[in-house]
Amino acid sequence: MRILYGKPVAENIKKEIQEMLFELNKRNKTPKIALIRIGENMDDITYEHSLKRNLKMFSIPYDSYVYAQDEDAEVLKRQIEKLNKDDEIDGIMIFRPIHPQIEQFEINETIHWKKDIDCATSYNQGKLFEKKSNLLYPCTPRAVMETLRFYGVDLVSKKCTVVGASQVVGKALAIMLIKEKATVTVCNSKTLDLKAETRDADIVICATGQAKLITKEHLRDNQVVIDVGINFDNGKISGDVDFENIDYDNIRITPVPKGVGVITTLTLIKQLVEKTLKLS
Repeated sequence: MRILYGKPVAENIKKEIQEMLFELNKRNKTPKIALIRIGENMDDITYEHSLKRNLKMFSIPYDSYVYAQDEDAEVLKRQIEKLNKDDEIDGIMIFRPIHPQIEQFEINETIHWKKDIDCATSYNQGKLFEKKSNLLYPCTPRAVMETLRFYGVDLVSKKCTVVGASQVVGKALAIMLIKEKATVTVCNSKTLDLKAETRDADIVICATGQAKLITKEHLRDNQVVIDVGINFDNGKISGDVDFENIDYDNIRITPVPKGVGVITTLTLIKQLVEKTLKLS
């Protein structure tokens, strides 16, 4: 087994960010992001802390807004509209999913597409279908693509099975893989023979949020396995893959923790800086 750790990918992304910030500095421009959190969800708070820590590391300024879980949607929309008009703000990040009592689509659509740093709007999601490269991508799928690129995984003509069909990860990732000339299968909770679909693939990407759903029987040797899931199993962090019981000699696999999750916030920051550089 070869473990594909996230740390070397993260170090490479940090270098890319520093190089772009150097170019922006020549133009007397520093990107700034607005962070909006609704409620006290621990996953959101953990992600927020990680993001703020990395922003401080690059000396990238941010404004942080925290609202109660039962906040009126009109209040949120007015704040977003204000940020849309603020020339100092280059990106708006809303931690998702938003509580069900607030219409997430309505809130997302309020963000101006150029400031939609996590590709939440239907405009930016629709741009994924174009042949040319996007200005903005969903950050978790892009973190997967960054991992595959860093480790030299060739996608052309490869069979890729994505387990999980969420709007945020699975669907977007499938389109991004197709644009790289991969042959893609997307599995969901109604897939009849999941083991057959995953064993037939060259590359398996798991994003279901179900701890240890993918077992040794779902996989085979000579595959690349990317585990996006972050779950808690008996008090321990676990991925969607039963990592400890995968013992194939030539399989390449990301761990959880210390895998894709390490680079997700850096991917968001890279998009912020990259987008600002292209538009400045």
